[in-house]
Parts: sequence; structure tokens; C-alpha cells
Amino acid sequence: MKRTLLFLIMIGGLLAGCQDQAEVEMKGQIKFEPNEEYTGDPHPNVEEKMKLTETEQKEYEQIKQDILSQKEGK
Repeated sequence: MKRTLLFLIMIGGLLAGCQDQAEVEMKGQIKFEPNEEYTGDPHPNVEEKMKLTETEQKEYEQIKQDILSQKEGK
């Protein structure tokens, strides 16, 4: 029983080590090359729209107004 448990733990450790090694090797193979034909902004501003319910949207607007009024008060 002890040998079987020890064997399973050893195999599990071996497989976990192989997975880590494969990940490291894959990262080393990735090469980033700049695209010289790209004429746009290399770091564009990305604006994400929040998907809120009507109630959440009202609460968000209220909190936003509170923060703006606090900033103006200072």
C-alpha cells in the first residue's frame, strides 16, 4: 500500500515537472517581431463598456457625481 502511494506521488510530481518545463520551452520559442507596415497607434486607448442593469447604472452615475463633487469641493 505504501509503495503504491509513493509511486503515485512520484509519477504525479514527474508529470507536474514536465508540464512546467513544456511551458517554459514554449515561452522561449515565441518571437515578437514589429510589424513595420502598421501605421496606427502602437498603444491605442481601449474603452470598455460596462454592461449594467438600469439600477446599477443609476447607482454608478450617483457615485460618479458624488466623486466629482468631492473633487470640486477640495
